[in-house]
Amino acid sequence: RQLVLVTIPESVTHIRESAFQNCTSLARITLGESVTHIGSFAFAGCTSLTSIALGKSVTWIGGYAFEDCSSLANITLGESVTHIEECAFLGCTSLESITLGDSVTHIGSCAFQNCTSLVSVTLGNSVTDIATFAFQNCTSLVCITLPESLKHILKRVLLNLSVAVITIPARNGRKRPRQD
Repeated sequence: RQLVLVTIPESVTHIRESAFQNCTSLARITLGESVTHIGSFAFAGCTSLTSIALGKSVTWIGGYAFEDCSSLANITLGESVTHIEECAFLGCTSLESITLGDSVTHIGSCAFQNCTSLVSVTLGNSVTDIATFAFQNCTSLVCITLPESLKHILKRVLLNLSVAVITIPARNGRKRPRQD
């Protein structure tokens, strides 16, 4: 029999590195509210995984945690996530939109690289850093909203895109010109 559904109990606080890596039949995960960290490669290569709701306590998504989860179309990030590490969602080719809550401060390099179905991205009001290649080759991306809190956008963040709308808020009390 193949692993299709995983329910993580309340007693678990960390999903360790490579815990479910390459469980290709895993379609659904339910995380207990006590999980705070998702380790590197934890769900990488789970090609049947279609959606995941991260509990309210998750603060850290490790590098490559959901790499190549090619069926992952929907992810709900809890309001506690502060860090999305490098390549966390690399190659999630079915992911269509992502809204990051106000707790996220850091988006690692290549975090959403090659998410070719990603159409829109809304970044929360606490993001200060977007690392290199974060949205590279997101060829369907047409709309991205950047927060006022953003301090550093490293090179090639938006490489190979056809973005139609980039929203950048006014800073330091200056008002942006009205665009009707």
